[in-house]
Order: sequence, then structure tokens, then C-alpha cells
Amino acid sequence: MSPSTLENGKYCYIILFDQRDENGFIPSIIQEGILGHRPMTGQGDYSVPWYWGKTFGEAQKVCEEKNQRLGISPQRAIEIYNSTQSEVHRNRAKEKTCMGFYNLGN
Repeated sequence: MSPSTLENGKYCYIILFDQRDENGFIPSIIQEGILGHRPMTGQGDYSVPWYWGKTFGEAQKVCEEKNQRLGISPQRAIEIYNSTQSEVHRNRAKEKTCMGFYNLGN
């Protein structure tokens, strides 16, 4: 899945706390109503993952900027995120025990 094949307003980017390696945080794309996320790890033999920051804060800032360019507010990103999660994960988000992005409305 690439952003060019997605419907505007129906997808956004997220940063998850545990989606990182020694080079930094790897963003994911989520699509409204489709369970799960798609890490932006690159496609093909000569590609590498996308990195949006060494710290969660740096990566989250880039994520918010990218989403704003798409016309996606933090609240809309949370709505899209919630639509991609199972009931178990939605309940964890309410309890604030899940991974995170936008601090889930904090």
C-alpha cells in the first residue's frame, strides 16, 4: 500500500512506541476501517525503512506535520486509528495501556 493508492481523508500516518530500531522510529500507514497498520519498511531489494526521528517526540512531530498536510487533524487521526483496532485494542487505548501516538487524546 502506498499513499498514492489511498483515498484522501481515509488514511493517516502513526508512530508506535515499539516500532523502532537503532536508527530511529519507523512510521506506519493506517487506513480507515482496515485492521492493523502497515510499517513503512521499504519495498524491494534495495530499499530501506523510513525513519522519522531518533526519539518518539521527534518522530511524532514529523507524523503530525505529514498528517496536517493531508488535512488530518489529531482528532481525525485518532478516529482513523480506532477504526483499525480490534475491540481489545480500543479498550486498551481507553485505559492508556496500548502503544501510542498523539498520546491518544491526552
